[in-house]
Amino acid sequence: MSLLLELYELISAKEAVINGGAEIKGLIALFHQVFYQPDPRGGLKELVDPRIGDNLGLEIITQLIQFSRSSIPAGEIQLDASCSIDF
Repeated sequence: MSLLLELYELISAKEAVINGGAEIKGLIALFHQVFYQPDPRGGLKELVDPRIGDNLGLEIITQLIQFSRSSIPAGEIQLDASCSIDF
């Protein structure tokens, strides 16, 4: 799971926990939410750092994420799109 988190951090140029003022979001939950949309490209485009997206393209990034997710045992990725982190 940490490999997937590192990949998300590299792709988005964001830290694992995003503090948006009153709301704190986990990067894994954000990507997880995007991949459960009927067409994840729109949401993915907002999460991907433009410097990477412009060079690689969203199709390659999507394939890279899908490959990384498939290499993690099924029981380890069970985050609900509405999950939150309590401090």
